[in-house]
This record gives sequence, structure tokens and C-alpha cells, in this order.
Amino acid sequence: MEKEDKYPEYSLYHLQTFLRFYLFLFEKFAIVVTYQV
Repeated sequence: MEKEDKYPEYSLYHLQTFLRFYLFLFEKFAIVVTYQV
């Protein structure tokens, strides 16, 4: 039961990290596209 209580927090933390990483990749991709055009 303790694990279930901690899981939402753990999941939210990973989601936040994943979103930051995704935004970073998206920014890099946008820069590459801009330079190619």
C-alpha cells in the first residue's frame, strides 16, 4: 500500500522530466529546420 501512495508522485516527477526533455528536443529540431530553410 505504501508503494501505491508514493507512485503518483513518482509518476508525476517522471512526466515532468520527460516533458522538459521533449521540449528540449523540439527546440533543437526547430532550430535545425530553421537553418535548413
